Amino acid sequence: MKRSKEPIPNFHLPETARSGILINSSGEINKAGHDIHLPHRDEHYLLIMMFDGCFKALVDFKQFEVAGSAVALILPGQVHQVLEINKGKTVTISFDPLLVASELIPVLQSYFYKQTVLPEDDILFRELSALLQILIAKKDHHTKPIHAFVMHVTLQNMLALIACKIQSVNNAGTIEKRPALIVQQFKTLLQQSFRQLKKPSDYAKALHISVKHLNDTVKASTGFSVSFHIQQEIMLEARRLLYHSPLSVKETAYTLGYEDVVYFTRLFKKTTGLTPLSFRRQFSH
Repeated sequence: MKRSKEPIPNFHLPETARSGILINSSGEINKAGHDIHLPHRDEHYLLIMMFDGCFKALVDFKQFEVAGSAVALILPGQVHQVLEINKGKTVTISFDPLLVASELIPVLQSYFYKQTVLPEDDILFRELSALLQILIAKKDHHTKPIHAFVMHVTLQNMLALIACKIQSVNNAGTIEKRPALIVQQFKTLLQQSFRQLKKPSDYAKALHISVKHLNDTVKASTGFSVSFHIQQEIMLEARRLLYHSPLSVKETAYTLGYEDVVYFTRLFKKTTGLTPLSFRRQFSH
């Protein structure tokens, strides 16, 4: 079967991004180069800082609404759309994944993959706001290497502060412990490779541990097996495609790496309780 073009619009950072970072404020948010009110995904991170007003969006079938001061992060690949923006001051920072320190990636993904908004924290918000001002001040001098370096370091500091908040919320001060590290590495790899890697043994091999050790560690931490997490990740993408794209069930299965449509349909129903067509009909109204 001939592969069709990307069924859900997938956007890169625009050429106007400075040193891998694009900062937009309030009215400029609608100048993203694409319609932010339609479902789409980005290949970059999107950090949202709201100072006042109201912001409502949908991220992977989960609606979130914030008012007043708030911090949110949308990860690369998450299907999202803005539902409503009321008057107020909002700043968005789009940035290349290459700018995120490897130590921070699993922490950010473990939290923001499940929820989009951080809990309220006035101290954190003031710290992030101060760093944001540095980013804004340096963005017009990005052609000078030292200024670009300052922007990158400042962004890293912002993400590190957010990661610290996540760890305090989750009491995750044990991030360095081996079991927690294995679980985070598995989840990161899963989000990146679920189209290609379908078996627990694939992930165990990539992480250089035994299948039993991986499964025992993941199940002890999350309550679910490695196979369960793999199925959930694949079925989330399946729902994205069925809801947001015109692909047929057969094309959806193929896009996800399944040549056997009957098997895919059976797996989808087992996971969601609906056949792919029933899901599409139910959510199209």
